[in-house]
Amino acid sequence: MPNVLFRCDGGPGIGIGHLMRCRSLAAAFAALGWRHRFAVTRETVGLLRDSDPIIVPPGIDGAHAVAEAGAAIGVVCLVVDHYGLDARFESAARGKASIVLVIDDLADRRHDCDLLVDPNPERVAADYAGRTNGATRFLLGPQYALLRPEFADHRPARARQSRRRAERLLITLGGADPHNASQRLLEALPRLADSALKTLLVVGPANPHRKTLAALAPSLGVEIVVDPPDLAGLMLDADFAVSSASTSFWELACLGVPALVVVTADNQRAVARAAANAGAALVLGESNRLDPRDLTTAITALAADPERRQRMSDAGRKLVDGKGAERVAAAVARIISAQPQEICS
Repeated sequence: MPNVLFRCDGGPGIGIGHLMRCRSLAAAFAALGWRHRFAVTRETVGLLRDSDPIIVPPGIDGAHAVAEAGAAIGVVCLVVDHYGLDARFESAARGKASIVLVIDDLADRRHDCDLLVDPNPERVAADYAGRTNGATRFLLGPQYALLRPEFADHRPARARQSRRRAERLLITLGGADPHNASQRLLEALPRLADSALKTLLVVGPANPHRKTLAALAPSLGVEIVVDPPDLAGLMLDADFAVSSASTSFWELACLGVPALVVVTADNQRAVARAAANAGAALVLGESNRLDPRDLTTAITALAADPERRQRMSDAGRKLVDGKGAERVAAAVARIISAQPQEICS
């Protein structure tokens, strides 16, 4: 039975997007009968929950520990998803792994990998010219967006039908929201003319502002839930959402939930632009520059426009179907199956 080792991190400062992507891919490998382990820094351990992590030093210093761990458990595939790691780490950490798979969405540094996954809608292999070796294979575009299996499972068989008047708004700014964009959005809500709109704020497990938000939300008539066990179900209940241009957007798009998108980190700009170009989202701009009047205007207008919400819903479902992790795991399995059988023992 093949083994996969994931090297990723998460936390209040860097968010949990890397962890969530890797957990999604781990689930896809598990569905194939493969085993997996995570190699993370000590600060990340608490976010892995039921996993059995291998604790390694941060940065390039952890490469030797990753290589040793991989050798000990007979790893055939090393997955690296970390903005702070590059070709130097990947070369040193490979050990006896047959495949090094890198997950990236920046195309800003060199990689030494056999397979590279980048879900950005506008990404092309030429963006990595000079940054990978000549043998690297690419899996590019939203069809490789790594979502947890429940999003494909919850995806409606048919297109959603938008209510004439929106009733439920969901706000989700990802797993950490280190700059507390959630509070700025909440403080803009009293300006809403439509007081009948029920608003739910989803707060991620690594959000350092949980207590502040929990104290503020009730005074604004907003329901708040922290790290819900069924996020996909909550998203499906919403008529539309305000979201960061992160994994949260891909999840909403998969379910056909229209989104007003804010950019909360530099790496989200490309996704926001592509989402707008595809008609799957309306981009409100940088979260730290957002004018509350613009937010309330956008929410009020979209709540009253079922035709536009329907078009956005359809565009989102067309953009991503939630099967990206399954496709990536299958691609790795095909490569492994073409190699001598002894590496899979």
